[in-house]
Parts: sequence; C-alpha cells; structure tokens
Amino acid sequence: MGQVTDGRLSGPSPDPADVYEAALRYLTRVPEVDHCALFLLSASRRELTHAFSHGHTAFPPPAALPIEGGSAIAHAARTGTRHVTQDVRSGPRDRP
Repeated sequence: MGQVTDGRLSGPSPDPADVYEAALRYLTRVPEVDHCALFLLSASRRELTHAFSHGHTAFPPPAALPIEGGSAIAHAARTGTRHVTQDVRSGPRDRP
C-alpha cells in the first residue's frame, strides 16, 4: 500500500477486499474485540461511510458519519487511535 498523504495514496490503490480481510484478521486477534466495523473516509465529503461489520452488535452501525462528529468512530478516524469499550451505549463519546 502506498503512503497516505492528504487523504490520497501515493501508489496504486489496494483491492478493497484485501483491506477488509487484513482488518478482520487483525481485529479478531485482539482479545477484547467481539465486534468490529470498518468505515471508509471520503475526504471530499468529509464523512465516514460504513463498509462492513463483523460480530454481534445490539444496533446496526450508521451508514455514514461526519468526520468532525463527536462519536468514538469519528474520533478514532481523526486521531488514528483504537477505541475499545465494553458498552457502546455507556456514554456520548461511545455512541456512533
């Protein structure tokens, strides 16, 4: 995969299926993870679009989220940090 600069790859784009598989392989090895969702960033629309989910969730993930939003998903996308929670309904930052 090419280097990410300003939301664009410097090399050829990877196959989305390869990205999904790699993310799923990584996340399912993390002991605390029983559900994960992958969102793709649209720099032009400044939003995250739900691409896929794996595992059980009490509610469906949103179809799209603003990148500037206050959700844990948007925060993780902006900062590049992972977010693990026991209950996504426990607080405002934990809600999609």
